[in-house]
Amino acid sequence: VDDFASKLSGLASKARSLGYELEEVDLVKRLLDSMPKSFLQIVASIVQCFELDSMLFDEAVGRLKAYEERIKG
Repeated sequence: VDDFASKLSGLASKARSLGYELEEVDLVKRLLDSMPKSFLQIVASIVQCFELDSMLFDEAVGRLKAYEERIKG
C-alpha cells in the first residue's frame, strides 16, 4: 500500500507541476480502483461506509494500511 500510494502521490505532484490539478476524490478513487483482489473487502467497506467525495487521500491510505497490517497478522 505504501509503495503504490507514494507512486500515485508522486504522479499527482508531477501533474500539478505541469498545470493539471487532480482532485482529492480522483486520487482516492484511483487508489481504491487499483487495489488487488485481496483488498476487495476493505475497498467495498470504504465505498459503502464513507463519503468518498470528502475522504482525504491520506485517510484512504491509512485505512488500507491498517487492513494490510491486520491481514499480515
